[in-house]
Amino acid sequence: MAVIIRHGPAGSYKSSYAVWFELLPALREGRVVVTNVEGMKTLDEIERLLGERFPITARLFRISSQTSKGKKLWQHWYNWVPLGAFVLIDEAQDIYTKTQGFVMEKNLYQGVDAFADDLPDEFLGFYKRVLDKFKPTDTYIDDIGERVVDEHGNVVMPADFSESFQRHRKYNWDIVLCTPNIKKISDEMKSVAEMAVAHKSRDGLGFKRRTRLFEHDPRSTTIKPAKEDAVQVKKVPVAVHLLYQSTATGGITKAGVTASIYKNPKLWMAAAALAYGLYSIGSGIYGYNTANNDSLSSGQAPIESHQVNVTHNGNAQANMAENMAVTIPTVTQDNSMGDSNSVIKVSHARFDNGRLDNPQLVWPYAFTHLYVSGVQQFIDGELKDEMILFESIDDSGKSKYIDSKILSQLGYHFVVLDHCGVVVVYGEQSSFVACRPRVDYPQKSPQLIQPNRKEQLQGNELATAFIG
Repeated sequence: MAVIIRHGPAGSYKSSYAVWFELLPALREGRVVVTNVEGMKTLDEIERLLGERFPITARLFRISSQTSKGKKLWQHWYNWVPLGAFVLIDEAQDIYTKTQGFVMEKNLYQGVDAFADDLPDEFLGFYKRVLDKFKPTDTYIDDIGERVVDEHGNVVMPADFSESFQRHRKYNWDIVLCTPNIKKISDEMKSVAEMAVAHKSRDGLGFKRRTRLFEHDPRSTTIKPAKEDAVQVKKVPVAVHLLYQSTATGGITKAGVTASIYKNPKLWMAAAALAYGLYSIGSGIYGYNTANNDSLSSGQAPIESHQVNVTHNGNAQANMAENMAVTIPTVTQDNSMGDSNSVIKVSHARFDNGRLDNPQLVWPYAFTHLYVSGVQQFIDGELKDEMILFESIDDSGKSKYIDSKILSQLGYHFVVLDHCGVVVVYGEQSSFVACRPRVDYPQKSPQLIQPNRKEQLQGNELATAFIG
């Protein structure tokens, strides 16, 4: 059980990171999740969009903090959040501040009944059922005769807001706070946090949705990593927006401050060195080919040529399984055709029987194979529409299906070539996806029934007698 503070400027992917890498795993573990993340989908919607089913114990409660009622609930969260829950509080600086009427010293425990009218329907009954599961089986009595349970035999809840954070492990609460400015979080809350994580966008140069993570002491006065500090960069999948809507308009915005990466002199020096290296290689190849052609025209034998076998592996119907061979015969000193040929196999197929070289570049899920399962076309007069169903296969061989309607919401575009060939376009990337390869089973050749020797002789005698 831990308290973590994630902070960073807008567009640094702190909230989306917490949703994908912390909230979603909690649901997959069957935990109760309580959050105020704006635009969060319901549990049923998330299951449908992700194409998976969470354990029956998983529950998701969405309580907005942008209303006065919701803000009041979050300022007294420890009164009503079920024991053992995962709690994700976004924009915490707008909730726990004196300008919103929050005074920690006066924030005392009132119990869930005091907030029952503001909570969702049937929440009160669910809360009490969870509380009963945590009821101690053996009542603890100290040496002065005090029973450390309440009048109903339940665990004693925290007396105030400060104690709820300090003793969060006792109640099995995992708490994640997200804020653009960690200085707006009180020292009492930072003092009990296990760690703070500074997020910074690392978008640029073709890399998207990447956030830099720097773990540090929550009470540290500096949040800029030194040279010896360890940092890591992680990519937040675009599929995170299947779980929630990150902006009020539904659009996905980018942080503009990362444009300064192009002003880095080291980057320009590396680019110049790369360009010079490519130029040198190209010049060498051009000079070699020129000398080779001159040798042929003057009657001299060039360096031995080879047979180049370019192989594309994949589905034949998708033009990915054709073996194309370009043969250049060997030329000897007397300009005769040589017999020795060496074969160079060059594999240049992005999809090998549907296998993805890097699924994250072209697909929002971590699958290894991708196929077209079917294409449906709807025609109503002049109106035409189509839906494509894709089959994705993970490392364990399990299949999951997703349609183009959902992927279109994530920015994907599709060009249907036929019922078994689709071009998937995302940004500047495009890939050809085909149906599953057909399995051709070996066919047994029909066996001819040969007449025995006696039957052949009798047949010949009859033929001779008929002719005679």
